[in-house]
Amino acid sequence: MAMATPPAPSEWRGTSDHNVTETAFDAVKCKLSTAAIICVTWRSLAAWSSSWRNVRVLLKGILVRASLRALLTICCLADAKTATSRVNIVSLGAGFDTLFFRLLQQQQTGNIVYTEVDCAAIVDAKASLLSAPETRQRLFPSHPDDVSVAASSTEVAWQCRVSSATYSLLECDLGDVRRLDELLTAAGVDKTLPTLILAECVVSYLAPEKGTELLQWLAEAFPCGSIALYDPIGLQANSSGEEEDVATAGKKEADAFGATLQRYFAVKGCTLRGARGFRTAADHARRLLALGRWRRCRILDMNGVFAACTSIDERKRLATLEPFDEFADWALCNAHYALYLADNGSDSDVGSAQWMTRFVPRGQQRHLLLTASALPRRHDETASSPVAIVRSFQHEDLEAVRSLFESSHLEFAQGSRAVRQFVVNRLRNPTGDMADVAQSFQPQRCGPESSGFWVAEVAGQVVGCVGLKPLAVATDRSVAELCRLSVAPAFRRRGLASVLVGTAESLAASCGMYGAIRLETIGAMEGAQQLYRSLGYQQQEAEGEQGSSSRSFTLVRFQKTLKVAHLL
Repeated sequence: MAMATPPAPSEWRGTSDHNVTETAFDAVKCKLSTAAIICVTWRSLAAWSSSWRNVRVLLKGILVRASLRALLTICCLADAKTATSRVNIVSLGAGFDTLFFRLLQQQQTGNIVYTEVDCAAIVDAKASLLSAPETRQRLFPSHPDDVSVAASSTEVAWQCRVSSATYSLLECDLGDVRRLDELLTAAGVDKTLPTLILAECVVSYLAPEKGTELLQWLAEAFPCGSIALYDPIGLQANSSGEEEDVATAGKKEADAFGATLQRYFAVKGCTLRGARGFRTAADHARRLLALGRWRRCRILDMNGVFAACTSIDERKRLATLEPFDEFADWALCNAHYALYLADNGSDSDVGSAQWMTRFVPRGQQRHLLLTASALPRRHDETASSPVAIVRSFQHEDLEAVRSLFESSHLEFAQGSRAVRQFVVNRLRNPTGDMADVAQSFQPQRCGPESSGFWVAEVAGQVVGCVGLKPLAVATDRSVAELCRLSVAPAFRRRGLASVLVGTAESLAASCGMYGAIRLETIGAMEGAQQLYRSLGYQQQEAEGEQGSSSRSFTLVRFQKTLKVAHLL
């Protein structure tokens, strides 16, 4: 098949019109310098570049990124091996990455189809190196007679088979999903198999609409897929998509680092176009779930990755590799890059949840910036209907959550002064848990999360919320309190409340601290009482009146015994 004719420049904003090649060559120099210092088993790096020294902040970052790629892969492979004997790994924008060869040397490949996709300059250079006999001897030291190299074609630049694994190298502009589909098929990638998709600094270079199109296609093409993106977070961009200067960005966000970072890439000719419209963790969750059509996502910045995914011994080892005192720069840089994990599983499916939990154990999930899940479509919704998302609370949600709580509770006040006072106390009293939601429901500083607050949103609008925390007056600390459940009137009877309650129950059951959940609701909220009964809550002995003779402030108590989940 002949190579498809690329679109005209005026029609195109993918990667082929973007000077990203230079960043790949910079990266391999950093990796080689890192390998020289820590003496890791990255012997294959020497095949890509000659020795080069780099600054220590970059070296430490390269090591953490390489380690997390390997850990992510091993976590996914561990789960996939329990379900099937064959899996895919698709690495987009792979550059001169050597993960496949490291896995091969560590005998971690199993029966995998490993495919790398990148732009022409990178693929040509890498294919040339792989075609050299001396390079293959260094890359396959344990398999000198077991490497079968296939003939190159217009679809597959380089391919080999070794043991039970297949490695393919493809050249494609990642803004062209139709061409990407053709190439993956030509390389023998079975899209129905469990698949891990890796994309390091890919989506941020694409124009926003192209990046979203790629994410959506990947979600649809790989029904058993999981994706791990590494890209900037928290960058400010103006409405035209061109990055702002330091002064403007500093006035808006007091983020000179982020503005300087964007200027650096703009000068190199590879502007971070994907920053436009997707700045916060919630923005990225909407993109992955509402636009990209993935089912579930987890987001953590690189400070969180370092804290959650490396052991104390490993952190001590890294600290002794060479003198390092740029800790402020290190933390600042890490805060501007994040790992975005998404898959097509469901939080209610324990099996599908395992790979994320292996990567970020339960006891470390307080380091996550955000967790989110998309609700399945209802039978009366169309493909164009907005996707409902339940996600963890973010600071920018505070005013919307307070407004929703106030309006939904005053709706049932029926003229009761006591109910109005109850709402005021929760919102404006310094001890009220809705005055500062993050402070009231923040996870513990160590150990598993035992509290949390979640919102439901549709089309970017907060339409529901719920909280979970230890019961304040409990003599038995094994009881959690479910509270502040609110859903906007226009979105009731859509299953949002059930999903919100289920999300809180999932945390309570998995954290290992609670055996039961208790809640109290206003007597006039008969719909809420019906919901709790349908979810297995048992009504307890009725409480007395709370400062009013009106039934609107009679509290009704419910409690439910939890089935404790045995998860990692």
